[in-house]
Amino acid sequence: MPFDLTRDDPSVGVIILTRKGTCAFCSGGDQVLRNEDGYYDHENIGRLNVLEFQVQIRLLPKPVIAMFAGYAVGGGHVLHMVYDLTIAADNAVFGQTGPKVGSFDAGYGSSIMSHLIGPEKAREMWFFARFHSAVEAEKMGLINTIVPGDDLEKEIIKWCREILRNSQTTFGRPNFSKFN
Repeated sequence: MPFDLTRDDPSVGVIILTRKGTCAFCSGGDQVLRNEDGYYDHENIGRLNVLEFQVQIRLLPKPVIAMFAGYAVGGGHVLHMVYDLTIAADNAVFGQTGPKVGSFDAGYGSSIMSHLIGPEKAREMWFFARFHSAVEAEKMGLINTIVPGDDLEKEIIKWCREILRNSQTTFGRPNFSKFN
């Protein structure tokens, strides 16, 4: 499993998930690898189920922080909401794409979004599939903070150091109740 190495490693206190490159955090599932039975790699081996991945993240006994610039849309939008905290660059863009392509949330995204921004606003995001700026996302409560893109890594390090000054034993328990 993706997080097995970090879960029990006492030298890891915070997990940061970010993007490769500068254009997007995540735009969702790779449609090239999708067939009628789900996602498969190029050797036709089944890939990690999105729901299983979300549960793994939610049950990690350590804070998980999304650090990104660019687009977090579709599955990427859901993914950042599953994390504990989100720090976004000022060029970040958020939104749903599923309704435009006949896809739906196969995990906990719609439920988590409803808790974060309220059921009415969550339904609006799903029904209209509009994109939102980082400023709009912060106002809605989708993200924790916005920083200039050049300061993103510096800010995440600052947040991690502050978190690590606290007792690490307290972080395991809250993660088990994140779905309530």
